[in-house]
Amino acid sequence: MKILSPDFIKKFKGKILNIHPSLLPKYKGLNTHARAIKNKDKYSGCTVHLVNAKLDSGKIILQKKIKIFKKDTVYKLKKRVQKQEYKLYPKAISKLFFNLWKKNQFLFLHFQHCLSREQNFYQLKFHIFFLLCLLQHLLDLLHPLNFCFP
Repeated sequence: MKILSPDFIKKFKGKILNIHPSLLPKYKGLNTHARAIKNKDKYSGCTVHLVNAKLDSGKIILQKKIKIFKKDTVYKLKKRVQKQEYKLYPKAISKLFFNLWKKNQFLFLHFQHCLSREQNFYQLKFHIFFLLCLLQHLLDLLHPLNFCFP
């Protein structure tokens, strides 16, 4: 795990995801499983959140709650939480893309409508340019530097 510089976070604001092994805002930082067991919590879990300048404090995208059993060790709990992390992370990415699509779906529908009508060359050229700009926006979001995986 690495703390990112404020400049880096600012440059990629809203585009960096983190997965944290606790139900944030509880147990920010390290040793989350040990703290949950020591405090005799009934549940632990994991959180996918956007990264901001404060440690483990960004907007929560998704969480998964996991029961802590009386005989749990830090190792056993960590393994169970990790299994859920592997499932939760792709769901969080899908949720972000679905929200982006919902936000921009009218653009796709408008483009589809325009193509279904008879268009002159200049109108068609404008709509293709518009779609390419939207596609570029989506590709910028997918660029490998825009997501920092744990």
